[in-house]
Amino acid sequence: MGYGLNNIFYISTLGHSASSWLAMALDMHPNITCYHGIRYSPDDPSCKEVDGGSFLEILQNKAKDNHFVGSVHGYPGTHIEKMIEKAGGQFATCIRNPIFRISSVYQHHYSKAMAVDKLKQRENFEEMIASFYANNKQTVAALKKHGLLRGASIDGSPGIEGLSYTDLCFMWSVMYVTYHDFYTAQSDNHVFRMEDYTQYPEAFADLFNRITKDQITLDTQYLSKVFNIGKINPHRKAVLTDIAEFKQWPENHQKIFKAMIPFIGPNVLQVFYKCLGYEFVSNIINQDI
Repeated sequence: MGYGLNNIFYISTLGHSASSWLAMALDMHPNITCYHGIRYSPDDPSCKEVDGGSFLEILQNKAKDNHFVGSVHGYPGTHIEKMIEKAGGQFATCIRNPIFRISSVYQHHYSKAMAVDKLKQRENFEEMIASFYANNKQTVAALKKHGLLRGASIDGSPGIEGLSYTDLCFMWSVMYVTYHDFYTAQSDNHVFRMEDYTQYPEAFADLFNRITKDQITLDTQYLSKVFNIGKINPHRKAVLTDIAEFKQWPENHQKIFKAMIPFIGPNVLQVFYKCLGYEFVSNIINQDI
């Protein structure tokens, strides 16, 4: 029995969770077409952005019996989850230890913004931080009150109201990751850990079978190709524990992380992270660290 238009899937993730690798791995299968990080029709040269419903219709038009079409990363999970389930497709969320994810987001955006030869990225970064500050003044004010935001900008730029771009960028990274996790924790969607599906074929197989409704054969030859397409985050010379990663953060950033959690949802996040095996993170939230 064929599924035709129902052969679609969507994997929600913030990025910085091997989403490019995952999309590439899925697209390698002859019975799967998987896109990454797009919000437009793959056939539209203008790349005009469409809403989530229209995007799913595009996927449906490309789906066939015994061939699944989907995408990883792009639309927020809470935005598209109900849409794809109503369309008969499959939805999943990919998560990553938030300590590592925050570090990755922060290093990616801040290093780009500070690069002298990338002025455009610096301008985009400043616009992003200005928007963040405007929408989170209560959080910023509370952290300033407790002396957790320094006034001097590390690179000599004026910052926003004298606040350091370094601290503001770190705050943005914390909220970017933990708000996503907070909403994911309150959903009934299927959650898969990056630490598992990038390392263990059986974990990758669980994700694969979820999005394809167990309708496609997952053979050892395909799995062998998947786990030989390159290391995840090859720029990292050593894999640290989350404890070691956290302790490498500047002391001020450690304090900011602890202080910001009450604004986001400590109880929900503590249970969520603990259930996923991120014990150290739940201990931080519980102020045991």
